[in-house]
Amino acid sequence: MSANLVKFRVGNEILVDALHLPRGTVIRHVSHDIGSCMYPAPIIIVAENKDLPAVEEGTEIPEGCPVLQQNENGDFEFVKWGTENDA
Repeated sequence: MSANLVKFRVGNEILVDALHLPRGTVIRHVSHDIGSCMYPAPIIIVAENKDLPAVEEGTEIPEGCPVLQQNENGDFEFVKWGTENDA
């Protein structure tokens, strides 16, 4: 079986801008959640930012997501870092 594929590199700033994350955010890791039942598998992004809580080496990274809102021009803006405790 064949597939039409391409592999490419993306700079940190492109991902930060595309995801509307605050300046100073560094994308530390990107992978697929291949254990997911969703298709295509969701992408897991590990981000570092001074406004996120410190995580000790060897401990699990908490789940969360950036909270965005749409402004009057229709553009999305970062509001805050949401965590799994914001439910």
